[in-house]
Order: sequence, then structure tokens, then C-alpha cells
Amino acid sequence: KALYTALAMRQVALEFKQWMKQRFPDRGLPEFAIGIGVHTGPAVVGNVGCTKRIEYTAIGDTVNLASRLESSSKTLGFDIVASAETLTAAGNVVRTGGHDIIKVKGKETPIEVFEIIGLIE
Repeated sequence: KALYTALAMRQVALEFKQWMKQRFPDRGLPEFAIGIGVHTGPAVVGNVGCTKRIEYTAIGDTVNLASRLESSSKTLGFDIVASAETLTAAGNVVRTGGHDIIKVKGKETPIEVFEIIGLIE
């Protein structure tokens, strides 16, 4: 479901990028782009905080790594960056493009990542 969502987000972002170009062609605005990171694993999800300030959020190592993958999307040149764990969990339905092994902050072991370009229906 995360990969379906990531692909849908990428499609909407591409449509918005085109809309921006058509709507504001002569303003010299920077090109709109997003990066998406997907990692699979356990996380704590729910209301976190105290009575004065509570927030629904997701926390944990899995969430942190997904954030690091999103941050690496620009350097890698991938719109959607997914870990090898995500590809394993998804099965043989994922179409990938680029592939790399990267070092991320907070991890001793390098992480194998893939560019997600689509899903086999």
C-alpha cells in the first residue's frame, strides 16, 4: 500500500509541476519536485504527547530510515527511494530503475536502495 501511495503522490506532483509551468511560465520559479522514501518495519503509531499537547504521529527506527531515504532522493536522482526490505515485503510486483548502496546518518551498515518506477498489475 505504501508503494501504491508513493506512486500516486508522484503522479499528483508531476501534474502539479505541469500546472505550475502553465500557470506561471514567466516568473522564474524553481521547478517543483518532491522526493519520497519508503522503508518497511515496525513503528509506533498513535497519539503521542501529554494532555497539554498531543499529536498523532509515527515514530521509531523504521520511520527515521524512511525519512533518511527521502532526504537521499535528490542526490540519487530518484523520485521514490525504497529499501531492499520494502522490495522483499512487496514481492515480485515492483518495477525498479536505479539501484545503489548508501550510507545514512544513524546507521552503521550501508543501506541497499532502489528507485521505484512502477508496479506490475
